[in-house]
Parts: sequence; C-alpha cells; structure tokens
Amino acid sequence: MLTERPTHVLLPKSTGLYHCAKMLVGRTKLKKLLDITVGYSGLQASQVPYYEYLIEDVFVKGKYPKKIHMHIKSFDWDTIPGFSGSDLDKYDEKTREDFNIWLRKRFMEKDKLVMEFYENHKFPASNSLIVPISPSWTDIFSVLFIWISVFWMCPLYWHAALWIAQKIHLA
Repeated sequence: MLTERPTHVLLPKSTGLYHCAKMLVGRTKLKKLLDITVGYSGLQASQVPYYEYLIEDVFVKGKYPKKIHMHIKSFDWDTIPGFSGSDLDKYDEKTREDFNIWLRKRFMEKDKLVMEFYENHKFPASNSLIVPISPSWTDIFSVLFIWISVFWMCPLYWHAALWIAQKIHLA
C-alpha cells in the first residue's frame, strides 16, 4: 500500500471507481479511460479553485479564470490492473488492490503535474489544451433567469403544499 499523500489533488474512492468501471467496461464498448487534469490561470498553489471561483463570483462579479489549462492522457482499459480480458470477470481482493495502487500512482503523478503547473503557469507541452474563457451575456442572463425562477417558484410550491396539507387535514 502506498502511504504518500498528494497536496494539490484529492484521492478518489478507489473501490467505488473500481466497481463502477467494471460495470461500464463489461457492458459497453469503452476502449479508453481519459485522465484529465485541470489548472486554472491566475491562482497560486495554495489557493483552491472551488473557493476562488464561486458561481456567484463568476456570474455576478465577473471573477473567473481567464484560461483553463487541461492535461489529457488516455489509457487503454486492458493496460489497467483488473481490466484486461482475463481479469474483467474477476472481483478478488488482489485485483482491486492492484487497481488501488495504480490509481494512487496516477494521482501522485497528477499532483506533480499540478505543482509544475503552478510553478510554470502551464502544463508540459504534450497532451495539453488551453481553453480561453469569456462568459457571454447569454450565460449571465441564463444564470440570472435560474436564480429568479428559484426565488419565485419556491414560495409558490411552498404555498401550494400548505394549501394541499390544509385540504387533506380538513377532509
């Protein structure tokens, strides 16, 4: 078992991922697993994008990353422990543990990629993509419409539920 912990990425729940992937690969014609690592421009290594770019800040205050960098790597399923042709129907503890170790190693690599991104403000040139971000007025109006709908519809549903409860109680 690997004991090293990443500092910039969260480790996924390997058992759940393992079983979900087993179900998908066994029932579909999926050939590859895509590994996407995301870096946001304008942040330091100590900042968490989720907290820095809250949805209301993005759409109300216009605070958003100017670019999103993506590092993309693909794996053939049959190169991943537990997913080769002969292992596909096995659900033993050793196969799951091999998958867990493989996944942890991948996330330690992702952690190094993110560290490198914050040092150089870019991912290594191979397998990377930069997406410039510029929200349009349509995006802002869509979010505004959703917010207004929620604030108008919730009281309406609440009053309807109270009215129904009264009718049931009086009957």
